[in-house]
Amino acid sequence: MDLKRFAWVVLIFSGTLLVLLLISRGKKAERLQEQSPAEKPTITAPAPTPRGTTPPAMTPAIRPAALPSRRSEWSQEIGRPQKITIGSQDQAKGYAFEVELLTQGAAINTLKLSRHFASVQDKRLYAEDPAGYEATRAANPKKYKGRYSLLNPVAFGSSRYLPLATRKVTVAFAGRKEFWPLDGQAWKRLEGPTTGPDGAQWV
Repeated sequence: MDLKRFAWVVLIFSGTLLVLLLISRGKKAERLQEQSPAEKPTITAPAPTPRGTTPPAMTPAIRPAALPSRRSEWSQEIGRPQKITIGSQDQAKGYAFEVELLTQGAAINTLKLSRHFASVQDKRLYAEDPAGYEATRAANPKKYKGRYSLLNPVAFGSSRYLPLATRKVTVAFAGRKEFWPLDGQAWKRLEGPTTGPDGAQWV
């Protein structure tokens, strides 16, 4: 390509960009003109007060709307710390696992499988003496570790994190949102544990 043709290409390209830029600015200016400015609140100033008299109190033209009290919209009732167990580690009862729940944050403390063990020693002991397994394990905690647990609390520094804990609840009222932390507070248990006709349990 010779220099003359290259110069024409650059000139056409630059002209096209300039036209597009002018069109874009024109449309942006039209949109700004269509938008009406937001109305600003005004405060009426009182008339001048003669000397020696007490000036009247100023009353703003716009008063903030009275916000409803938090208790009129929602409330929280604190429970007491509890451990609640559903299911069972006993294979004879037919449950696949045992869940230990905590009212703190409505969290899970542990979830232990009834047919799986944490060590080979536990598995052999249960095979030899199923009825006496729990007593022997409790008497030798260093040797026997119990059932295999899928969920456990996690410690990090000075904090302790519980599985599936409800960390916070967002409550929206009066045009704003409140974040209520719940992971460190005990929930109130309303009922249960309840066992259904098929053996299922819930709380």
